[in-house]
Amino acid sequence: MQVIYCAGDTTQKVWKIQVSDMTKIDESIAYGGNIKALTEDAGYIYCAGEDVNKVWKIRKSDMEKVGESASYGNNIEALTEDTDYVYCAGWGDWLEHIRVWKIRKSDMVKVGQSDVDNYVIYALTNDDDYVYSGGSAPNSYVRKIRKSDMARVDSLWFGYAIYVLIKDTGYIYCAGDHFQQTVWKIQTSDLSLDTDQGFGGYIFALAVDDEYAYIAGGANHKVRKILNTFLGIWWESADYGDDIRALAEDTDYIYCGGETTQKVWKIRKSDMEKVDESVDYGGTIRALSTIAEPIPPSESLIISRDIRIGEEADFRRGTIII
Repeated sequence: MQVIYCAGDTTQKVWKIQVSDMTKIDESIAYGGNIKALTEDAGYIYCAGEDVNKVWKIRKSDMEKVGESASYGNNIEALTEDTDYVYCAGWGDWLEHIRVWKIRKSDMVKVGQSDVDNYVIYALTNDDDYVYSGGSAPNSYVRKIRKSDMARVDSLWFGYAIYVLIKDTGYIYCAGDHFQQTVWKIQTSDLSLDTDQGFGGYIFALAVDDEYAYIAGGANHKVRKILNTFLGIWWESADYGDDIRALAEDTDYIYCGGETTQKVWKIRKSDMEKVDESVDYGGTIRALSTIAEPIPPSESLIISRDIRIGEEADFRRGTIII
């Protein structure tokens, strides 16, 4: 069963939504503050945000909270995860707390941290060996942090607040409050700028698939779709009605959520038509996350009609070899 998780303000819970009909099928207990970030693995969803200032570990099967980290010391704005660890970052005082924390998933114990940064960290993403962070001016850098010792090894100046980072094969996409309101496509090998594209309006959310990048935020309140080479024209969805704060994607659909409308929209990628929506979350939706749920052994697994025996299929969270 494919599901999407959403979270945000006021309601302050993680909702589990079945994407086939966009009905809410479960929810967590209230976090105790606005939820700013979600990330997930096969068995658990992790959330973090304001006031509580901890990373919660929630079991997907019954949406029960099963663990939490120590307090980060201030609001957490961003999460990312790999096989064994979850990484968090956010606000803090200038002397101590503005760091990326490395938290072991098995017991939610902090096992490492990055160097202190200059100001708020709003965005995180990662690949096999590195975590990448970005944040508010004067911390308007994309930072490359080695996972093994959490040492900073490279930086790239963006110039304005970075609200979102997302990793694709060989690249990072970076966007935020840039004066030209652009998305930067950055090579991970040396943090050099590959190309950029202006879109108009502050950019709060990005998603990518094999061919396209999806961009959303303020000003035009639409999800825009463009070739991930940043060449050619773009396509766009209907107007969401206010700022879009979060995006997630699967094979056929892009999902968005944000302010005022406060629903998760399901948009067909092929023509960018809205085909369904969730009920009202009851507050601004600030985070979305979706990966395929584990399929019970009794059900057949059809991966793709285009994958042949002996080929590899990259599913972002791992490689399935057939």
